[in-house]
Amino acid sequence: MFFSCFSLVFKEKTQPDNTLWNSWLRGTLFSSCYKSKATCYKSKAFVLQIQSNLLQIQSIIHRSATNPKHYPQGTGYIVEICSTRVIATGTIGRSMNITVTKSNELIRASYKLTVNEQRLVLTCITQLDPRKPIPKTKNGDIKPIRVSVSEFAESYNISERTTAYAALQEATNRLYERDIKTYDETGKRYGRFRWVQAVEYHQGQGYVELTFTQRVAPYITLLHRQFTTYRLKQVAQVNSIYAIRIFELLMQFKSTGVVVMGLDEFKLLLEITDKYDRFANLKARVIKPAIRELVSKANLEISWKPIRQNRRVTSLRFKFKENPQITLPLDS
Repeated sequence: MFFSCFSLVFKEKTQPDNTLWNSWLRGTLFSSCYKSKATCYKSKAFVLQIQSNLLQIQSIIHRSATNPKHYPQGTGYIVEICSTRVIATGTIGRSMNITVTKSNELIRASYKLTVNEQRLVLTCITQLDPRKPIPKTKNGDIKPIRVSVSEFAESYNISERTTAYAALQEATNRLYERDIKTYDETGKRYGRFRWVQAVEYHQGQGYVELTFTQRVAPYITLLHRQFTTYRLKQVAQVNSIYAIRIFELLMQFKSTGVVVMGLDEFKLLLEITDKYDRFANLKARVIKPAIRELVSKANLEISWKPIRQNRRVTSLRFKFKENPQITLPLDS
């Protein structure tokens, strides 16, 4: 919920490279914001115009209040929300070191989302504290999560607002129909449920709201064991639906850097069991393009090989590690 009245203090520590505000921040700026209006008082000769950016500021308030760890000390800006005594530090905009946390069971579940649907889900997950219960309303219902067009464009480096607008609208509408299938160790399905129970696109206001289902909540909140965390910016520029899924499957084993997975399981989790009967096609159209993109965009060094039994490929072995020599696109 947006604070009806609050004070913000911005202190510049490094030159900003984002476009969240219309002007660079200089010195200390105080702003009093009242829902749909903002009056900015200047420090020396610098005035901050934020009337058209209240949604982004709201997002920052929400993130700093719920996920302080997203704002590591020592870089970027200091943002102080005086009325709530919440102090969060970190870079604002695309360069934020935001993390995604999912249970390993969700990562090993079977689902297929488009790139923008996955981006929307990941953006929503970053707004949750994975250690705490999913936020509820006073009536006990799961609170909707708000994602603005500007935030979506900023997170995934989409330069054209109209492109981000269309992508977010389409992803929102399609995500409502998507489901997740979970399997036991024998590969028999024992659960199927939807990602979201409600979606709402606020036409002309530049944001969407999604409400996760109660069935999804245990896979993204109250996580104390058997979960995987990674930086959102590692997949922010990835454009292959298979690359994002393979990335998450690898990240489960980042402590060892080795993953061995049955071929049938691999196809099941990517929901391509009815495709690519010939391994050569799977290799050419799914595995190699995905690995190539992860190497170039996700800061990983990856090698892989098929494991054969009686000349038939039965498993895949991946070996990977982060490449410290590569600078992620969003760091520049």
